[in-house]
Amino acid sequence: MATNHFDPISFLLAALLIFSGQALAQQSSADNDAQLRASFKEGFTKGCLSGKSKGITNQVSFCNCLSDAYNVRYTGINLAAISSLAGQVGPKGPLLVDVMMTPERQVCNKNNR
Repeated sequence: MATNHFDPISFLLAALLIFSGQALAQQSSADNDAQLRASFKEGFTKGCLSGKSKGITNQVSFCNCLSDAYNVRYTGINLAAISSLAGQVGPKGPLLVDVMMTPERQVCNKNNR
C-alpha cells in the first residue's frame, strides 16, 4: 500500500517550476522585492501543500513556516536567483536548497508535530 509522505524534493521542484518565470525580474525596487517574495511564497506553499509531511500534524502551518523562513533569510532577488539556479541544476537542485534550509526545516518540523 502506497503512503502519501512528504517529499521535500518534489515540493521544492514544483515550487521552483512555478516560480522560475519570475526569476528574470531583476529590478531592485521595494515593490519588485515584495512581488518576488509573494510569488515565491505562493509557488513554494502550493508545492509544499501537494504532499503530506511525515510526522507533521498541521501541513498548512508547516508549509507557511518554511516559506516564511525562506523569506526571512533571503531577499526577493535572492529567492529568484536560487529558484532559477536550482531549476537549472535539475533534479538535485531542490535537494541542494533543502540542505541549505535544514536548520529552518528542523524548527518548522519541531513546531508542527
